[in-house]
Amino acid sequence: MSLRNTCCKLTAPLLTPIFKGFQKDKIIILMYHRILNLSFNFSFDEALISATPQSFETQMSYLKNKYEVINFNDLHSIVLHKEKIQRPKVIITFDDGYLDNYLYAYPILKRYRLPALIFLTTDYIEGKRKLFWWDEVAYLIKQTKETYIEIDKIGSYFLDSPALKKATITKIQSIFKKITEEEKNKAMDRLRNTCQVETNCLEKMFLSWEQVKEMSKDNISFGAHTCSHVIASKVSLAKAKEEIVCSKKIIEEQINQEVKVFAYPNGKEDDYNQEIIKILQENKFHYAVLTIDGSNSIESIAKNPYILRRVGLRSYDHLDYFKLQLCGALVKARKIRDTFFNKERVL
Repeated sequence: MSLRNTCCKLTAPLLTPIFKGFQKDKIIILMYHRILNLSFNFSFDEALISATPQSFETQMSYLKNKYEVINFNDLHSIVLHKEKIQRPKVIITFDDGYLDNYLYAYPILKRYRLPALIFLTTDYIEGKRKLFWWDEVAYLIKQTKETYIEIDKIGSYFLDSPALKKATITKIQSIFKKITEEEKNKAMDRLRNTCQVETNCLEKMFLSWEQVKEMSKDNISFGAHTCSHVIASKVSLAKAKEEIVCSKKIIEEQINQEVKVFAYPNGKEDDYNQEIIKILQENKFHYAVLTIDGSNSIESIAKNPYILRRVGLRSYDHLDYFKLQLCGALVKARKIRDTFFNKERVL
């Protein structure tokens, strides 16, 4: 067990009941991406694996016994009626629409009778695109036979060890998140040409509409996440509107249900603005979620329904770490750390 998980194991029994009391009037939105067992030769972005099937089941069992799990319709009713809540409530969300959500998460959610929402990036569900750019970056770097690459405007990197490849993936992904969509597409072309790795043979990684429809009839709802996962603030306003509106329309036509919730791709403070929020309002979205860590009060949700915070999970999170995430102890610890030590590293 890691030092971090050991510390969590020792402190969780004491801190969880204390901090949970402070969260009694809060809405906690959990953010998952992929549910998979991580193999030593995993070819894609392992940072997107939020839990193994085994740890996900343990987490869902804990939620079932200790929290009230609701959906966004329940939340909307609470907000509209200005209900006072005396027990923290949890909403479970997944981003992107990976196939493993259906294969591994859905059966567990079904077994525990827990609702969840999956944000779909529709181009990938429809098969128009095969790989998210972050997965393709990881795949190209991991599979290339090159030991050194030099890419215009992206940098030069040595790739002659797994550690160097991992660092390169992280660095390139970080660069791509900061540049425009057009610049990123050009950089991806240069990376493909440099790495010389075939990707056409890869198996399907995303949900099908048949699977989406099946889940939509069984306590799983769906939200929009754009068509191609563009960062809304990194494209023209017209392009952002097209991506948001079209993804909403496509999902609604497929499942015959209104889509009321949006997840900002990347979801940081620089990835949306008031013009994007206006588009969401005009197209009858009730809520939008970020990837910024934290819980939400009913008052803050009513005041700012388009900037809801979430709690992100990672595959190496021990159950005690999960408990401390839920109760808000780790958010408080990060604030203290950042105040006194000015560190950016994620706990």
